[in-house]
Amino acid sequence: MSERIIVATTLFPFHRKRPLFVAQPTKRSSGDVPVPEPFDFVGNLRTAEGATIRYGIARPANAIRRGSVLLLQGRAECLEKYREIVEGLTARGLYVYSFDWHGQGLSERFSKRGKRVDVKSFDDYLEDIALFIREVWCRPEGRRYIIAHSTGGHVALRFMAERRLVVDGALLCAPMIDLKTRRWPRWFAPILVGAIASMGFADFQVPGERYHLPSVRQFEGNKLTSDPERFKILPELVKSNPQLERRGATYRWVRAAFASIAKLNAPGVPESIHVPVTILIGDNDQIVDAEAAQRFVQRLPNGRLQVLKGARHEIMMENDTILEQFWRAVDAMTASANREHLQAAAGL
Repeated sequence: MSERIIVATTLFPFHRKRPLFVAQPTKRSSGDVPVPEPFDFVGNLRTAEGATIRYGIARPANAIRRGSVLLLQGRAECLEKYREIVEGLTARGLYVYSFDWHGQGLSERFSKRGKRVDVKSFDDYLEDIALFIREVWCRPEGRRYIIAHSTGGHVALRFMAERRLVVDGALLCAPMIDLKTRRWPRWFAPILVGAIASMGFADFQVPGERYHLPSVRQFEGNKLTSDPERFKILPELVKSNPQLERRGATYRWVRAAFASIAKLNAPGVPESIHVPVTILIGDNDQIVDAEAAQRFVQRLPNGRLQVLKGARHEIMMENDTILEQFWRAVDAMTASANREHLQAAAGL
């Protein structure tokens, strides 16, 4: 058996109001669990429901240690998809910690609904983060950052607000502050989705979702990225390992999303997040609402919005010109935090 590094269970409980970074890493055997590149370690966490959450840790590529990043995926994604991003972060001297949300990637589902990504409530995602912080990201190296995409950005904001998580910076790409409802008025869409779900169709995919499956999606007309090569990354991963594919959003998932969006945008919630937050969103994003993101960032005590010209929904999978702006935002976030740290150490 090969030796991998996973993290021991903490001896202290996780408090809802104050995160505790207390557990110590230890070596354990992980058998034949494959390690997706460029992660150095991979492991599985056991949830209260008995499912497993797969996670990965990547170390900096050089002797520089600038901190650690919690990289949160979007819906139906996986560790393998963000190889280029992880490599770019480790090249900058950052540790990267990431995991597959339950029900996607190679994490287990709480139910047996085939390949659907389903939750009754987005509170389930909050518990995923709580478990990961308690067991793995409990003593991160140096400065702490969050980088997240779409659903991951939404959940990160709720976690920072509700669980009082304090990090040195958060960079959120196309966070799901609100959804575009296309043909339906925004006020009517949650009512319609809720009614359909309650009529026994909760497990059914929302119309049009099957065309977005990685195994069948086409580049022409896609809403995700303008870069044809990065567009192919997830389909090729699914082709090599069909277990990575997850079906489209169900009425249950969308109903839960609308409920969580209401919680995130409630009075006092954005105002309670004091972490420096930068939101990147494309002016050609047809999935999340850019105007809602602009209204939201104005309510943040320390928020900033940058609209990327020509970008679609998956900013970290976009063309080189757009991706360069993402990396500039990463460098600005980490450099700013490091300057503040040095000034504080010098008594300035």
